[in-house]
Amino acid sequence: MDQRTILAISLSFILLVSYQYFMDTMYPPVMVPQQIEAKVDQTDDIQAEPKPASSGQGGIRVGKGPDGPIAQEAAPGIVKDSVNAPMGKRLNFENSLVRGEIAQVGGRLASLSFLKHLDALPPEGQPIRHLDQDAREFFFAETGFLGTAGVTAPTRETSWQIAGNESLVGAGKLRLTWDNKQGVTFEKTYSFDADSYLFTVTDRIINSGKGAVDLYHYAQFIRVEPVAPEGQPAMAIADFEGPMGYLDETRVQHSYDDLKEADQRQKANVGWAGISDKFFLAALIPTDSGSGTNYYFDYDAPAHRSGTVSDKKTIQPGSDVSIQTRIFVGPKEVKVLESQNLDLERAIDYGWFHFLAEPIVQVLLFLNGIFHNFGVAIILLTVGIKLCFFLWQTRAMSL
Repeated sequence: MDQRTILAISLSFILLVSYQYFMDTMYPPVMVPQQIEAKVDQTDDIQAEPKPASSGQGGIRVGKGPDGPIAQEAAPGIVKDSVNAPMGKRLNFENSLVRGEIAQVGGRLASLSFLKHLDALPPEGQPIRHLDQDAREFFFAETGFLGTAGVTAPTRETSWQIAGNESLVGAGKLRLTWDNKQGVTFEKTYSFDADSYLFTVTDRIINSGKGAVDLYHYAQFIRVEPVAPEGQPAMAIADFEGPMGYLDETRVQHSYDDLKEADQRQKANVGWAGISDKFFLAALIPTDSGSGTNYYFDYDAPAHRSGTVSDKKTIQPGSDVSIQTRIFVGPKEVKVLESQNLDLERAIDYGWFHFLAEPIVQVLLFLNGIFHNFGVAIILLTVGIKLCFFLWQTRAMSL
């Protein structure tokens, strides 16, 4: 064995050891389930921030930061109220791609599973459950209104009235209503398509009282940081998993650890906010931008939040206001994300060579669409690139 071979083996060994040390240092294993459970139990000792004397809203909190909650007049509430929160009756929905549940208590999107993506090969494989309020590492979505002085708005403990169907298969709507006994009625409508990961939640408020009411509208995902298998890093260096968004044509992302140190907020005219996993994306897309929407990414033990909250809205007597929020929960497949026309494909990070990687991915997808085999697509792409360089090199040598 010559010296060059020995040197190559030695350098390879050093590289492998150094890489493993770097990954263990930069991306340590996250808490195991027992640690998560202990942390959730410890939140019983956490006290909520002082509740403003003028507020009639409780149990729900939206984005915060160095200056306090964005909606200053709304009561703070704390996320720990979500742990083991009651759900009441569950309204089931299903289309060709997803299956899920809406909780009658709170009106939140409590669970969602992907019918086309299984946790194992058939026939043993079951649909992957992405949103799940019942899990220890709970993950759910909620929208609604935050009340201000003298206005009672629905909370997570509010039992809504079911108006119409209690289940849905295919396209259609599920509708909930609630009367605060002060002349104000709240309505929440979930609208689904037959073949889509994108659906719409419409929050409507009807003021039948004698005075104007002031409220804020919010929409947010709430999630406990997911647990990686014990001894494995939470993410690979090329991936991003955590709260993120695409605001005013700029990609923003905040790791779970960073948000434990400092909450983040940003105002933008267009965009979306959500939580990204390695293979799936959950995103909120507000449609009521007005003079801009307040986006926030923060931590309220034991969960992280990613969402939006509007500026104050005043509803005059005899009038009503409806606000729509589009919610996407689906796979991070390029064609699926692009088909929504909402810049959701920006959730995929191609790194520094985005300009080069994106067209290569498009070519791979095109070839896979013809041959229905990524292995063949990769071989053909490699041959094509080699051929291009061969022709270029031959031409250069002939000059």
